Amino acid sequence: MIEDKIEKLINQAITALEYDDVFLVELKVNNTKVEIFLDSDESVTFLKCRKISRHIEAVLDEKQWLGEKYTLDVSSAGIGRPLKFTRQYL
Repeated sequence: MIEDKIEKLINQAITALEYDDVFLVELKVNNTKVEIFLDSDESVTFLKCRKISRHIEAVLDEKQWLGEKYTLDVSSAGIGRPLKFTRQYL
């Protein structure tokens, strides 16, 4: 499934960029729209989101899993999103 491929890609990006404090909270894939919500033990900065997004975008462009036109949103999970993991409570 495409969700599994993208989730693996997200984890590869986090590892490659050495963002050990960052983790995936939620992934939504709807046709050609991908929404990625991240959290961190430190903080999810714009710079981290941008670097992860560009890493993922490069692979999606090369592999064409979603075709040529798609929307990719990488952001912080935000304060209004429910906590899912124990490490988020810290």
